[in-house]
Amino acid sequence: MSKDTNVNRIGLYMESQLHAALQKDADAHGRDLTDHVLRILGDYAVEKGLLSDEDAAEHVLKSSLVDRAAEEARRLCREGQFSEDITLNAIDACMQDLGFVTDYEAYIEGNAYAHGNPRKSINMDIGHAIKAAIGGEVKRNADGKPVKVPVQGKVIQSYTRMESYDPARIG
Repeated sequence: MSKDTNVNRIGLYMESQLHAALQKDADAHGRDLTDHVLRILGDYAVEKGLLSDEDAAEHVLKSSLVDRAAEEARRLCREGQFSEDITLNAIDACMQDLGFVTDYEAYIEGNAYAHGNPRKSINMDIGHAIKAAIGGEVKRNADGKPVKVPVQGKVIQSYTRMESYDPARIG
């Protein structure tokens, strides 16, 4: 059964002390604030039984995939393997792990290399998490636009190049 891939947007106003505390915690987890708050809310919904068993399992699986890809990017950086193509390299490394591939295909409900699957929007989440996890700075062209690279024969169809990373973020 294909899952609903629509998202809903909300706005939050919070006291500056709460914002600062959540930002500090997000930094400690290598996430941007929005992704961190979404993770906290999703984990809370799972813990309190607010989601169906299926939706709870999906949240846990998606979180695991995103976290593993982000950690792979940090590992590559720690080992001196940072390059502009860190996003692609981290995802390629993940795809060498049969457990990751199995989980990824279970999450997207299809073949990892097939295109046109709306559940592969997780790839954007993974790319975003990789950038946040390493404190990546996006490489920009002469017009100031991010440098995006099309890819063929891979799990992803494109990625944004990184110019640098923050060594303090990689652990």
